Amino acid sequence: MKTLLSTSLFCKTIVCILFLIFSKSNQAQTTLSPGDIAFVRFQSDNPDEFSFVILKDIQAGTVINFTDNGWKSSGSFRSNEQTETWTANTDYTCGDEIIISTTSLALSASNGDQILAYQGASTSPSFIAAINFNGSTWTEATNAQTSALPTGLTEGLTAVAVGNTDNG
Repeated sequence: MKTLLSTSLFCKTIVCILFLIFSKSNQAQTTLSPGDIAFVRFQSDNPDEFSFVILKDIQAGTVINFTDNGWKSSGSFRSNEQTETWTANTDYTCGDEIIISTTSLALSASNGDQILAYQGASTSPSFIAAINFNGSTWTEATNAQTSALPTGLTEGLTAVAVGNTDNG
């Protein structure tokens, strides 16, 4: 009886260890700060596409959200637009460029738009970078093409307004 209990406990221990080793929930995520990525290009003519360069090594499992929802100066997103979620499927090195062809975002080709990158929940995002191609300044998010400067980002350093253009 004692041998049977020892064998059962041993098997349960092995199963638990294997579960922890192979569990996706055990996968690490890199926490990013403002400026740890930078937008390289965007295309709002179909197909919508953008790319960013990684400025800090990123571990597999790292999640970054990209949205064209404008940011309100009161501290929340304007609603009714979409979010594209990117998850690193491997480790990436500083300097790697990631290209995203998006079917989630509907970037405005004629009136300008913005792409805001953040980690965490949309109710309390940690912004990483932003690009505004609706004008040369950030304004209140009053429609689908406008956005205030996201919290924690600095114009010209971690966020950039490039003017009203559909590709850049």
